[in-house]
Amino acid sequence: MRTDNLTAKELENLILARNRGALRWDNQPCKTSVKDLSERKIKAFVKRAGLVWDKASNVLEKLGLMQDGQLLNAAPPSFAKEPALQLRCAVFTSTDTATIIDRHDFTGDILEKK
Repeated sequence: MRTDNLTAKELENLILARNRGALRWDNQPCKTSVKDLSERKIKAFVKRAGLVWDKASNVLEKLGLMQDGQLLNAAPPSFAKEPALQLRCAVFTSTDTATIIDRHDFTGDILEKK
């Protein structure tokens, strides 16, 4: 593909489109270590998915949650020892957010059964 006739914005969009997957938050390395994850949760997922248990780091690598020995941001929301997510959901009476008619707070991880 020739790029000599593209504007700066078009070139930027082309680069972003080609690297979209790598630039997503969940594909970025995180500061959490495998020791901060719950092996029990990882084993339960492996069992539910019908996969074979090896060791936590190998499973996470095979699931695409670890790259070059470093966890990615997608791992803690699924397998953290401590609840990794806090989500507040609300239903409003209209597009004006002044009146809440229902609200629920959720704490846990993505794979938790409710």
